[in-house]
Amino acid sequence: MSEDGTFEIVKMNVDNSCDFVCEACSRYFGCTLPEKVDIQDRGRMDIAVRNMEDIKYKIAILSGKGGVGKTTVSTNLAVSLQLKGSTVTILDSDFDSPSVPRMLGVKDVKLRAGRNGIIPVETQYGVRAMSVGFIIEDAEVITWFHDMRRAATEEFTANVAYGEQDFLIVDLPAGTGTETVSVMQYIRDMTGAIIVTMASDVAQATARRAATLCRDAGVQILGVIENMSGYVCPNCGFTSAVLRSGAGESLAEELGVPFLGKVPLHPAVAKGSDDGKPFVISAPESEAAIAFKAIVENLHLSLEDATSARASGAEPEAA
Repeated sequence: MSEDGTFEIVKMNVDNSCDFVCEACSRYFGCTLPEKVDIQDRGRMDIAVRNMEDIKYKIAILSGKGGVGKTTVSTNLAVSLQLKGSTVTILDSDFDSPSVPRMLGVKDVKLRAGRNGIIPVETQYGVRAMSVGFIIEDAEVITWFHDMRRAATEEFTANVAYGEQDFLIVDLPAGTGTETVSVMQYIRDMTGAIIVTMASDVAQATARRAATLCRDAGVQILGVIENMSGYVCPNCGFTSAVLRSGAGESLAEELGVPFLGKVPLHPAVAKGSDDGKPFVISAPESEAAIAFKAIVENLHLSLEDATSARASGAEPEAA
């Protein structure tokens, strides 16, 4: 106790009791209790694995905090891969703020189901999309409790007719909560994850937590993308580091993973998102779009390294 009669708080008295319902636990990957249950072959998890077995690469896009432009990165990455000749579906796992339909220009389309399950929505860019945003209205308020989030993840992994695809891009909400843990449980053969960050100390600290979750879940980090890395003047092309630059590269070096590239701020980014036209389509000559071309090339190199490591029997480092 200090002289003024106050105490230093060193820990929160959060309930850490366990009811051993492992499949519904957000702390599953970090749990070290000997009673922990292997849930991999329980319930519909096995169905989800079989349902997605014809997807070659399954990549999660995550960040430690919100506001770093993760969904913008996810949608433009998906479209960039499609432009390179790949077949791509993007799964929007952000149930509180599903933005993928708007960013891909299909926010007014309704989902349909067929004999083989829910049918992903086709966009004008060739990318297919799956999102709860196709079901709920913009102004509709739904309080998503833990079990509901997990159930929605189960539905979107086990009961969607993905078919044969080159890529599934999973856009996760910020943080390391229910959706992120559930996705990594249900897609247990996840190819890897990409961490999106920006050049601030707060973003770096939370990005490290995302990296720790990947490590605990055994998901390889394919690389780091630094978003909002400098501002490009649309008139003269001068780049100013208004939000600093270089922290993403430092984070990648610290984690021992590839640095995929940095995407500058540009007016075309925000306009494209609002208009439902990803900037790699609406402004293909912009610095941001050019940066994405390099990111896609670097991602392919990272995937080749990951595939070679698995073929040789080596265990890839997750973080």
